[in-house]
Amino acid sequence: MRVIGSATLIFQAIVFALAIPVAAALRPGYGGWVAGILLVLSIVGAATARRGDIIVGTTVQVISVLASFFTPIAIPLALIFAGLWATAVYYGRKADAADAARAQGE
Repeated sequence: MRVIGSATLIFQAIVFALAIPVAAALRPGYGGWVAGILLVLSIVGAATARRGDIIVGTTVQVISVLASFFTPIAIPLALIFAGLWATAVYYGRKADAADAARAQGE
């Protein structure tokens, strides 16, 4: 879970970093700030996901989706990354369980 979750949030941070100029141009005054805040949240989530903290990463996804309503260009991005996060959590847990079962069998 750690690698998949943190990788998802790192890619989300990169995408939101690239979206800052676009959001600032489309919504002058606060679009760039919203994208910048989402960038910082993604970086914080990636740092904590590395330790296996799913709650912080999920909170980042919820805030990303809610904040993206202030900058409509970010709505599809936030929804895509929320779906990727849910997939990462699901398959990451399955991979962790398989690793634990394999280690127990050795």
